[in-house]
Amino acid sequence: MRCATPWAFAALLLVCLHPATARGGKDGGDAGLKERCARAVDMVLAQGPWQRGDSLDLCWELPSLAGLPASLEAHAEALQLRERGTGTVALRLMDGDRVVRRYTLPVRVRRWERCAVASHDLPRGALLQVTDVEERWLETTRAEGGALPNAQQVLGRRLSRMLAAGRPVMARQMEAMADIRRGEALRVTVRSGAVCITANGEALEDGCLGLPLKVRLVETGRQLEARLVAPGEAEVEVATR
Repeated sequence: MRCATPWAFAALLLVCLHPATARGGKDGGDAGLKERCARAVDMVLAQGPWQRGDSLDLCWELPSLAGLPASLEAHAEALQLRERGTGTVALRLMDGDRVVRRYTLPVRVRRWERCAVASHDLPRGALLQVTDVEERWLETTRAEGGALPNAQQVLGRRLSRMLAAGRPVMARQMEAMADIRRGEALRVTVRSGAVCITANGEALEDGCLGLPLKVRLVETGRQLEARLVAPGEAEVEVATR
């Protein structure tokens, strides 16, 4: 069994292997051929599909190469992730352009990522502050994805659901970023057929572009259901008879 150790990746994502791990897998076969096979598989495992900054533990095993010519060349194809925590690499042993032997090698994958996690239990609707989140290495092999890697990304965001201490902060747990905040001023355009009137207004709630927004006209105090069409601009369509 051959395993890669978790390693802190720098400018390029690489997989660091145990130098003491036996390269032969099962008994049998020329040592030089085993070395070429191991190098080919290592190369495709190092290429991904990983993200910069991931830490990995990859385990796989070479089949028996007994009786195969020592002059064969080894070619490996990209890792195929079949399901969470498992994958396969296709290995071909070539004599010139002729394929002598094909193998499908199972690969066990464990993956760690640096994630923003809750420092303590957080209720739904909490506005995240510095004391609410911290960064930790978490195993994400079987995670659904979407964990935010940087605590700075979540500061000032509001949770759409409760979050237990130590759990990663997921993008889907964040309320949508508002394009306008409650109490901010905006221009409200009221359209009725060919008639168009523009007035100063105030947002009565947080809102996002393209979505309905409750507004108040400053001069009259009248409240309307508008639609935010641009930053600082809302429109109200009045049906004509």
